[in-house]
Amino acid sequence: MPKLKHSLLSLPGAAVFLHTQEIELFLKITQHPDWRSWLENLGCYLPQTARPTERHGEERPFTEEFNPFVIGVPITHPRHFFGRQQETNRILRFLNRYPLQNTVIRGQRRSGKTSLLHYLRQSQTVTVSQLRPSQQNRPELQNHAWIMVDFHDPRLANPETRLRHIAKQMNVALTPPYNYDRFLDAVSENISQPTVMLIDGISVGLAARTIDPSFWQMLYMLSGYGRQTPVGFVATLQLPLEYLLQEHPEIECFAHLLGHELVLGPIDQASALELISSSPIPFPEEDTAWILEKSMRWPFLLQILCNACLTALESEEASDLWRKTAERRLAAYQYLAFDQSAEVES
Repeated sequence: MPKLKHSLLSLPGAAVFLHTQEIELFLKITQHPDWRSWLENLGCYLPQTARPTERHGEERPFTEEFNPFVIGVPITHPRHFFGRQQETNRILRFLNRYPLQNTVIRGQRRSGKTSLLHYLRQSQTVTVSQLRPSQQNRPELQNHAWIMVDFHDPRLANPETRLRHIAKQMNVALTPPYNYDRFLDAVSENISQPTVMLIDGISVGLAARTIDPSFWQMLYMLSGYGRQTPVGFVATLQLPLEYLLQEHPEIECFAHLLGHELVLGPIDQASALELISSSPIPFPEEDTAWILEKSMRWPFLLQILCNACLTALESEEASDLWRKTAERRLAAYQYLAFDQSAEVES
């Protein structure tokens, strides 16, 4: 044991990398006469009041978890989401009263469709302290359940996996055999709160030919037909719904439920400036003006340019090389400038 103790104590940062509970269990099993003092001497054991353990799912301070700007992946935390207040208010208003009304969010690639879905869900479920002062959640929607069905996830190509995934989020017990009839029965018997299903990547799922027509019929039944507690839907599409129906008429019953359409455009000037000013290092005025112009106020492009500017400031880069590098990256997204169908926030 002295050799073990010496070798453990000689490890740099042993108190950090050793799992206290595993060492404690080992010492107890080997019947060490003074295991508690030994652990304290090692530095990997402290009383509960001195070093509380972090439990799974426990919130950590926001500043320890997130980068200032998010690139390449959807925005999943509401504090990083800027703009879209008009769209958000309209969608939530449709879901605030019975019957729940359904919306399709349409927009080009990188227009922010998936991020908006996450914002709708997270902004209503996080605490107010996790939102920016300009954001708010709606108390009347606190009792809603929010579930996500993302067909970009290849696991959802399997019908049984898809049903279990939805049932788990709805807190509905589902037992084999997994089929749509049993799922609808289980929902009818167990669901007790208004539920909003956020559906992303419909075109991906349809293109893969892995979604059978009965799935869309099941969603139609979930919408409230014959049920006191209906399910509302918010779905994303890149192309107009009528184009999708021409290639996939099997979704017609579900498509008819999507009575409202919102087309995403650039965010408003105030929201774009708020995003820029969220940088931990203030940007020079000329850089702010350049970012506004080159991004055309599209959130995804704003994130790219703000990240590039912040990186240059942190590295004390004196030249405008970061602008040239960032502008080359924006070339791949110039199609956003020619999207005439988008609704531009004023």
